[in-house]
Amino acid sequence: MKKFFDTLRAGAIPKTSQSNAEITFETLEPYVKAGNDVLHIAFSSGMSGSFNSACIAATELMEKYPGRTVKVVDSLGGVGGEGLCVMDAVKLRDEGVSLEDAHKKLTEYAPRYHHYFTVGDKAYLARSGRISGIEYMFATLLNIQIILGLDGEGKVYPAAKVRGTKNVYKKFLELFETEKGDEDNSEIILCHGDNPDGIKLLGEMMTEKFPEIKKIDYNYVNQMVGSNSGPDSLALFFHGKPRAIYKK
Repeated sequence: MKKFFDTLRAGAIPKTSQSNAEITFETLEPYVKAGNDVLHIAFSSGMSGSFNSACIAATELMEKYPGRTVKVVDSLGGVGGEGLCVMDAVKLRDEGVSLEDAHKKLTEYAPRYHHYFTVGDKAYLARSGRISGIEYMFATLLNIQIILGLDGEGKVYPAAKVRGTKNVYKKFLELFETEKGDEDNSEIILCHGDNPDGIKLLGEMMTEKFPEIKKIDYNYVNQMVGSNSGPDSLALFFHGKPRAIYKK
């Protein structure tokens, strides 16, 4: 992954495309053909059509293989938030929960997976249309850092704006404290766009302030999201209160 972000730093501009129904069908078919039921956890429907494509593929697979069940969960998230959903799915499986019930529970859990992230270069936000050209100019001149989040529909929204990089870390802690509620956050996920020092500092600040955090999973932001967030991004993922729907 470091090589990928190095190519972005060198000026590469990658393009992404959503997974269509045909690709999803081909990916899942070997498991269904082998006699397995499948629970597929999809990228947020609020950011991509991948969930709808997966639903089409699921229907086609069940038609081709009668007696098999393929369920699709709209994670309403991505990267570490989608990872939390997978971790919960594994727990439910290990507890003996049926596929049908696991699908229902994970669908209920989805709006509770909180996502907050910031980028190293705000040009990526301007390029993707998250901020306007004027907003980009003033944010750069005034050293304003923008923290984005995902709302209850799995759509990106501006969660906070702070002056200076140091305040980004403080704001991450404030957002966690405000939104975590009574959920179990003994394990959280932190991701980064090849920013090892920044993510290490954030992790240390999190565990120092919140002793209930017993384990942090550190990961790179994947290539799909990294193509839009760029190098040096930081992201925090945790369980919390139901996410509100953002209204401008």
